[in-house]
Amino acid sequence: MENGTQTPLQQQNDENLTTDEQTNSTFTEFSQEDLLQNLSVELQQTQEAYPDFNMERELQNPQFLDLLYKGLDIKSSYELINADALRDEAIAKALKEAKVLWMNELKAANERPVESASQPGGMASTKNPALMSRSEREEIAKRAARGEIITFN
Repeated sequence: MENGTQTPLQQQNDENLTTDEQTNSTFTEFSQEDLLQNLSVELQQTQEAYPDFNMERELQNPQFLDLLYKGLDIKSSYELINADALRDEAIAKALKEAKVLWMNELKAANERPVESASQPGGMASTKNPALMSRSEREEIAKRAARGEIITFN
């Protein structure tokens, strides 16, 4: 108004501006501290997930920097930039683990005793006939009568 008085709407706008300025100042201080803390945590998480990660090397990459400037976190930026290499590493690791498991299974299968039904040569048993029940001895006698070779090791 003309004589220096403000309308209630103008007063509210002035109060809002003052509050916004205070908030922006606090936000800037808070976000700088928060940003450093978040970057430190992100860096540590990325290094734990990817031991070969080197922040100095990645900061030389303009694409990596661009993703960081756009607000993407460190780990996601690294994963995007290095997606092909990370995928190839994961595939190689999975193949190596599968090969080890397969070799262990093959080794275990070769170490199993031959089952009586799979070989015509008979059955290898580690049981002591003196400790067998009458029904077990009768069953072995029937199999022997059919021509099966039975041995006790």
